[in-house]
Amino acid sequence: RAFAEASELAEVVVAARRPSRALDAAASHPKVRLFLHGDPAVPLGILTREAIDVARGDILLIAYSDDSYTTRDLAKLLVYVRDADLVVGTRTTRQMIEQGSNMRGMARAAHVALAKLLETLWWRFDSRFTDVGCVYRAFWRSTWTLIRDELESPGVEIFPEMMIEVLRARRRVIEIPVHYCVRSADFD
Repeated sequence: RAFAEASELAEVVVAARRPSRALDAAASHPKVRLFLHGDPAVPLGILTREAIDVARGDILLIAYSDDSYTTRDLAKLLVYVRDADLVVGTRTTRQMIEQGSNMRGMARAAHVALAKLLETLWWRFDSRFTDVGCVYRAFWRSTWTLIRDELESPGVEIFPEMMIEVLRARRRVIEIPVHYCVRSADFD
């Protein structure tokens, strides 16, 4: 609902595996369009790919609907995407991690380590990463068209794979710190 209220966004595509009362309520907003997948067990990567395909905008943004990301960072993503092909949030900036979220200790260290591995493998591109799994990201439709057919991961690993494919296409990826909040208890 918060993203639908954001004046910067023209459309919000809500991707879901199955219908619910909460989705029906969200769909009553004029900016919201539901994308319900026919398979309730569809993996997240496939659901994400198919939902992005039906989005209409020139600039595409991805975020979970569980309140782990906030619209406070929306303007930052949209400003930085002017200078990049993909802008990825990072949930590893300690000052922006909400108390009680699941990005502390070993989880944070693992994300940073994976990001540093990717950074090392792509050192020629002056990439600086601390989080390859953050879902909160913005990118151009032209970037999506360029990498779409290269994405093979059916699950959550699609998010680091997107970064890799943008780098392989010799496009610019920028990482910016975003707030990472406690997930909503009613998220399923």
